[in-house]
Amino acid sequence: MSSYLRGGVGLLALIAVLAVAGPAFASRSPVLGRVYVNDNTAGSNTISGYDRLADGTLSPIPGSPFFAGGAGTGTSIASQGAIQVSSDGRYVLAVDAGSNQISVLRIRHDGALRLVRDGVADSQGSDPVSIAEHDRLVYVANAGTGGSNYTGFVLTRAGHLLPLPGSTLALPDAAQPGDVLFNSTGTNLVGTRVGTS
Repeated sequence: MSSYLRGGVGLLALIAVLAVAGPAFASRSPVLGRVYVNDNTAGSNTISGYDRLADGTLSPIPGSPFFAGGAGTGTSIASQGAIQVSSDGRYVLAVDAGSNQISVLRIRHDGALRLVRDGVADSQGSDPVSIAEHDRLVYVANAGTGGSNYTGFVLTRAGHLLPLPGSTLALPDAAQPGDVLFNSTGTNLVGTRVGTS
């Protein structure tokens, strides 16, 4: 009888350990994709990266957050387009509102980001808030006073942004661009402005 109790107590202890530590022993849910967030960090801007798991949770990518290359403002950006993944899935493009720049980061096989060498470009305006990309054609919305515009770039295969001559569309100072995006075929560029009807 006493050996039965000792065995039973041992089994109960093992079950208790597995119940408490079960998630540590369980295999990680498969990665279905990745999520990147422009932190707009004051001073040195950062991009946070997460694996999107099959069970619906997000798990930080090792090394996250990643240095973006420019500066953020430390406040929220009034745009849903402050960061984009390129059409070919090779790069993350992010606005750096605090330094009036755009950063290009290479997406590594494990989802980690690395700033492209010479991968920070002048946004050709002030306070960039949104960026759009379609087949290496890139547009940025600059919302700053005295420099409010939509401006185009070409994204090279090496991850550099080259200004597109004649592409800048100046906006009145009162017109605050919110988002800029392409339609699904890349034939139209759509821009929104804050406070207009």
